[in-house]
Amino acid sequence: HKINLDKDILVMKKKARYCTRLVKLDTKEYGLPQTRNRKYLFIWRSDDPDDDLGEYFDQILKHLKTPLLYPMEAFLLPDTNDRIRCFREALRSGPGLMVARDRAKEPDFWDFPLSGVKDLAIHIVFREKHCLAERSRWLTNWDTRGRSCIAPGLWPELCGMWNHRRKDLIDSFALVAARDNISRDALHHSFTWDLSQNVNRATVRTSVVGVSSCITPGGELLLPYKGRTLMG
Repeated sequence: HKINLDKDILVMKKKARYCTRLVKLDTKEYGLPQTRNRKYLFIWRSDDPDDDLGEYFDQILKHLKTPLLYPMEAFLLPDTNDRIRCFREALRSGPGLMVARDRAKEPDFWDFPLSGVKDLAIHIVFREKHCLAERSRWLTNWDTRGRSCIAPGLWPELCGMWNHRRKDLIDSFALVAARDNISRDALHHSFTWDLSQNVNRATVRTSVVGVSSCITPGGELLLPYKGRTLMG
């Protein structure tokens, strides 16, 4: 339509007055144990300048606020649930075994000429920053050809689905937690780690215990003290 978005201005021939109210919400202020900050813009049409619906929206949102009563693990399905049992069985057979075989063929993550994984540089910098030895792999003890000796409590069939990058992220975070000012064992304290993020972008700990970072559809959130990812 030959419209220049940088120079042209939209002019409405019909007179109309629209009001707006911008609000910022965090899900953990509404009873959900995750930090998810979002901004919402409320827009309404009004010919009366004194008709400020924004105040009503503020009152509604204030009324809906509820104390955070339960941690993230309270929303998980128990291991005995049929969905969880079927999921674990799928990892042990069929498609799960195919993925495990492919993971066993994966080149050594720490051998860049062989693997060519660009994320390796990020992991090297992260480990150097936190004074972590390159081969310190406390939780997964991963190695090439699918070899590993995982810590008790972690689902072995789930660990077999992870590539070297994910396993190294888990081990790096576990070591950082253990070497924190207040040392914490990842197998016995509440942590939630997003395995879909790079090691330098995900967070080892959150400001509130039991509250996870933002959960996205494409994310893979690990609760190491539960030995499993978030499903519930």
